[in-house]
Amino acid sequence: MLILMKMKTAMLAGALAAPILATVFAPAPADDQDGALRLASTSFSYRAAGDFSRNGRPVEGPLRELHLSADLIIMKRQVTVAEYARCVDEAAGGAGAGCRGH
Repeated sequence: MLILMKMKTAMLAGALAAPILATVFAPAPADDQDGALRLASTSFSYRAAGDFSRNGRPVEGPLRELHLSADLIIMKRQVTVAEYARCVDEAAGGAGAGCRGH
């Protein structure tokens, strides 16, 4: 039973880490002056989390396909409370992009 739990944990960790690792090892963009990283829209497959069985025996979760239809912008560092508040204020004030460029 413990081995099955370890296997499930390892499979889940692999499924969650695969998209992240794919972006970490991707070449860095040429100009990155604002401290953010733009990830291009993409598709990837992963196994659904949870306990799945067939005829009383454990099986892998169903394979799911996820498509990120828009680019994803990720900060390279954590955002401070003040930066987040400024972003929210700018977005509420109609500044459009909000946090972009900060």
